[in-house]
Amino acid sequence: FNDIHPKNKQVVGERLCTQALCQVYGLLSEEKACGPSLDRCYPLEDKVIVKLHHCHGGLYVKQKDSLHLIKAEEKLPGDLFEIAGEEGTYEVAKARLLEEGIELSSPQIKLPRKARYFWKNYAPVEIFDEKGLPLAPFSWDGFSNK
Repeated sequence: FNDIHPKNKQVVGERLCTQALCQVYGLLSEEKACGPSLDRCYPLEDKVIVKLHHCHGGLYVKQKDSLHLIKAEEKLPGDLFEIAGEEGTYEVAKARLLEEGIELSSPQIKLPRKARYFWKNYAPVEIFDEKGLPLAPFSWDGFSNK
């Protein structure tokens, strides 16, 4: 998984077309054109709660060639969510889907102040919306609201 050139160019073209129809021509709403992305994060005791935009139809994982809905209270797949305390050392976080967001936690981080998702050069995409658009990478520093 070390090739930045997508093998399925049609999907890339469709996503770029959708963005142009939304952002350049105003023919699509953001809700229809954009995948899930960070709205805000906040610490809650020893956890971080992540709120997302554009995922009203839920979050999905890809299994073989189809998308499967992740139910509330289920663990999210993989190791792409990370949290850190004030010192800034990131640890892989356990991610659990809530009714209204994602809960991140790690036994190594007692007072989380930072969170990030997909902060890597290359990795398989694991989380999508109902349209098949991936959850966008994000980084939150704990001192701003984004």
